[in-house]
Amino acid sequence: MLKTIQKYVLKDVLLTFLLAVLVFTGVVVLGIIYEFIRAELSLEQMLWLLPYGIPFTLPFTLPIATLLATSLTFGRMSVDNEITAIRTGGVRIDWILSPIIVFGLLVSTASFYLQDKIIPPMHYKLKDTRMLAAKMLMNQKQGENFRRRFGRIQIFASYVRGSEYLGFVATIRTRDQRILKFVARRGKIGIGAEANTLDFTIYDGSLTTYKTKVGENGQGAGDQVPLRVMFPRHTFPIHIPARSRRQSDKTTLDLLKEASFHRVEAGIAAEGSRLPVVRERMALSDLEESLTLAQSPSERTEIETEMATREKNIAELLKPEKYLLKVYRKSVAEAIGRWSLAFGCLIAAVLGSTLPILMRPKNALIPFFAGILFVMIVYFPLHRLGLGLAENGTLSPWIGPWISDLVGGGVGGYLFWKVLKR
Repeated sequence: MLKTIQKYVLKDVLLTFLLAVLVFTGVVVLGIIYEFIRAELSLEQMLWLLPYGIPFTLPFTLPIATLLATSLTFGRMSVDNEITAIRTGGVRIDWILSPIIVFGLLVSTASFYLQDKIIPPMHYKLKDTRMLAAKMLMNQKQGENFRRRFGRIQIFASYVRGSEYLGFVATIRTRDQRILKFVARRGKIGIGAEANTLDFTIYDGSLTTYKTKVGENGQGAGDQVPLRVMFPRHTFPIHIPARSRRQSDKTTLDLLKEASFHRVEAGIAAEGSRLPVVRERMALSDLEESLTLAQSPSERTEIETEMATREKNIAELLKPEKYLLKVYRKSVAEAIGRWSLAFGCLIAAVLGSTLPILMRPKNALIPFFAGILFVMIVYFPLHRLGLGLAENGTLSPWIGPWISDLVGGGVGGYLFWKVLKR
């Protein structure tokens, strides 16, 4: 009987959870599509860009989906007096809640795996090219021409029609001073298979190679021997240098290794600057004493100028250490923040299963609204606050990201204890 009831509850929770994930993901997709429509993208462009905007929202939607699934399941059971019937049958409520705790742990593990193993490599590989390609596509309107330069490569298209670029011309100057000129009727831009690359696919085109002899004056005015090749379709990649390296591009282990390295480097920098800083501070102390004894305004001005110089020297000496400690705190806060955000799924499972039992609502949605208010008003803001305090050094980066979980876990633990006590 016990296993039957557990399977019954867990099946209901799982079905509602999957439906909630689909619904919340659909809401995110609608928001992304709305932005694409405002940017006047074609359907093909939308389908191409859409998959890149979905995975990054799942760590935030999974706790809400877990809360919705558990609160609706137990809320319906409470409204239908099934909880009372189970207790009357002699079944302990903690046996019914135990599968929900396991479910919350599994969702938390999945959320952390998503943040640690799936999103960072995807973001690392696609962020620059995806953002650049999206910017290209979104900035192009029907009928406009297109012109971009990527280092030695010059791209031009005379007309934009949807996702196609008509009158496509690409000029590439190689390191040995050769010139490759691609001319095609039409072309398309896509994300390359390699990291930080764009693929330019052209149709009904030709490739002309110029072997240029550079004159003594540095001008390309020498003889040219063109070689022309025709082809129906050709794709050539363009490497886009990465413009940024955000912390989220790294796995959790990479972040902690980087933090350890910067902590050691900060200690070395502090050791190297300790004696010069002491000397500067001693000189500054002597200048402060001299300032109190100064008689004329000119003498005071001279001393104040010297003091400002000494303070600037101290700031310059401490700058490397402060920078390394800042990177250390940011790396640790990012790594621990992933754990804390994933742990929110377990907290949501506890809240969603205990609130309906304690509230005994007349409507199954009431516990969900109570839980969502706590998550949106308390949990997520505290999570962001904890990260900020950890990054600026107010709190330890090992503790700051856990503020939201300490509060949420405390509330959930208290509600769980109240349920068991009753």
